[in-house]
Amino acid sequence: MAEIHILQLVKGLDIGGVNGGAERFCVDLSQQLTQMGYQATICAFFRMHTPAEAKTLQALEATSLNVIQLAEWRGNGALSSYRQALHGLENYVQSHPVQIVQSHFQLGTLAALRLKRQHPGLITLRTVHNVREWEQTPAGRWKAHIFTERVFPARLDAEVGVSQAIVEQLGAHPGAKQHPEKTHLIPNAIDLPEKLPEIKPPRAEGQGFVIGSAGRLAEQKGYRYLVAAMPEVLEVIPGCELHLAGDGNQKAELIALAQELEVAEHVKLRGYLGNIPNFLNELDLFVSSSLWEGLPTVILEAIVAGVPVLATDIAGNRELIQDRRTGWLVQPADAHALARAIVHAYHHPELRQQFAREARRILPQFSIQTVTEQYAQLYQRLLAGAV
Repeated sequence: MAEIHILQLVKGLDIGGVNGGAERFCVDLSQQLTQMGYQATICAFFRMHTPAEAKTLQALEATSLNVIQLAEWRGNGALSSYRQALHGLENYVQSHPVQIVQSHFQLGTLAALRLKRQHPGLITLRTVHNVREWEQTPAGRWKAHIFTERVFPARLDAEVGVSQAIVEQLGAHPGAKQHPEKTHLIPNAIDLPEKLPEIKPPRAEGQGFVIGSAGRLAEQKGYRYLVAAMPEVLEVIPGCELHLAGDGNQKAELIALAQELEVAEHVKLRGYLGNIPNFLNELDLFVSSSLWEGLPTVILEAIVAGVPVLATDIAGNRELIQDRRTGWLVQPADAHALARAIVHAYHHPELRQQFAREARRILPQFSIQTVTEQYAQLYQRLLAGAV
């Protein structure tokens, strides 16, 4: 199996900055593949030159993974950077015996198909990490209509969705209806510890209450609704604090909103944090206010940490949290619903502990070891021409 070389394409490696769950999953998957005897190379299209990227690269230096970076990041729409990345990618494949190219982002998928034209025997597949793949503009809808719905399912060897909702969405595309055998469900996953940490007892009322979330400060995460919920929350829980770990383009907007609502002293934007488990351990309640998702690994990380979860009732979240059985689900884009649910969770510490315990039952199916084995089986079928 050592002769099988898999090239994993990601946008960049500043995990926790511009990039997030898809890139983190790619790193974990690649590490597991090398332990199974594959040769895995992580190919980052863009260098971001951020503290998050430096931290990721430092961690990767201690592994046997091969990592290449192709071009400087100059922002979305910088065609010169993308062309430079394409040229570097083509040179790499020309000089290395790559059998499989797996993409984790849309521009990477276009590059993979370009490689396939140059090397017809190359196996190409993509993993779809989100229900929304392109910008919500006329140009983005055109890209989805052409590439996502038609070109990708017709020309790739396989498409993998990380959640049932994504698989159903992929299967409904016109191109996929002609090639249903190409669509596969393999969930996102995390590296589970050998022993799960103890679920800490809830603090008594009056001893403070810390809620929080982790992820890019971007529209997708719906943080403006979470910040907007704080005035109502503070009427009932005066000492409540909201902590957000991550960086992104909505930072200034969130700070301004907190100041406008006069809750700034209760909203802590923590920036990039290298150790998310330590951050989660500070929380009494993890809140995912996302407007759309694929299968958010940060919820899995909260479950591992033993933190009860309140999440929006959207595709992806619903596959991890059962309302009032393993956590709470509320309507997205609704600050009032978030506030009511946070207050309810605060007043029911026994439910927080019960839900945190029950949520852990799903963890084995989202183990990176289990999921890597599913990918390995898919690779072998693709190489054998059985898919």
